[in-house]
Amino acid sequence: MLAQARDRRPQLNLVQADLLAAWPDAIQPPFDRIVSAYVLHEFDLPTKIRLLQRAAQHYLAPDGFIVIADIAFPTTAIRAAAAQHWAELWDDEEFYWAADEDIAACARVGLQATYQQISRCAGVFKVWAGNGR
Repeated sequence: MLAQARDRRPQLNLVQADLLAAWPDAIQPPFDRIVSAYVLHEFDLPTKIRLLQRAAQHYLAPDGFIVIADIAFPTTAIRAAAAQHWAELWDDEEFYWAADEDIAACARVGLQATYQQISRCAGVFKVWAGNGR
């Protein structure tokens, strides 16, 4: 995928990294935007929050923000109902987002977040450090 992206957008600096390990020096902050698409549901809530803190504190420009598109639901109750509805497809080893718990967890570590539902099982978060945007 990276090779195809490089062919199509040679001006971009694309880096492959293990999110849980040290991030490579090729990642040169600060960034105005960091985008994650359908990745972070692989991690439990504490790990997600640590990754978001790391990105916000060390990689974002002062007015930057993180955009996360992922499998997500507005509340834990709606997520639980979805798990029942799609029981045969639901992966119990994934940590699907619930905006109510994730936004609260962000706030506990000083991150601000907003959420918008975009389909029955997907949403977009905007996360940033500091006061208002």
